[in-house]
Amino acid sequence: MAAKKEAMMRQVQMETDVAQAQELMNTSTEKCFTRCIVNPGTDLSAKDKACLASCFDKFLETFNVVGRTYTARITKERQAQHHNLSS
Repeated sequence: MAAKKEAMMRQVQMETDVAQAQELMNTSTEKCFTRCIVNPGTDLSAKDKACLASCFDKFLETFNVVGRTYTARITKERQAQHHNLSS
């Protein structure tokens, strides 16, 4: 029974991760396009490409920092719960 629960929790976590990644892509695409593409056309200028690359890099770095911070917080909370349960 516990194995089924863990498998289900892993599946839910994977689906949540995918949804978050999709949301990140949608948000970053929209914001970077608005910020970087002043005159939409059939081709991207070198300036447009550089701006988009920089913008996406910032979004990804921010996402990674938030992810690491969140993971550290969850780990700390789980350790505290485990410590409280074993005391």
